[in-house]
Amino acid sequence: MILVKWPQTGLARLVWVAAGYAAAMALLALSPTLRAGVAAAFLVGTASIAFLTTGNSTIQLAAPPQMRGASPGYGPPLSSVLPRSGRWQSG
Repeated sequence: MILVKWPQTGLARLVWVAAGYAAAMALLALSPTLRAGVAAAFLVGTASIAFLTTGNSTIQLAAPPQMRGASPGYGPPLSSVLPRSGRWQSG
């Protein structure tokens, strides 16, 4: 919920989220009990999602508008299978 209240991207935000992710991983590694480990694992999962979404949105917003949503590596192989309408070819 914290990330929903402050939707930000950029390198500074990414560094803070990465630091939180590292701290959560350290807490998990040093957990003395199962309960503490489960709580730390929850924090690791939350920090992982925050890191991935912040990183992806930062990269997408930094890309030129004509490149957003494009996947250059998959375009040529799939263009021979999928017609322009977006439906699979039959037959």
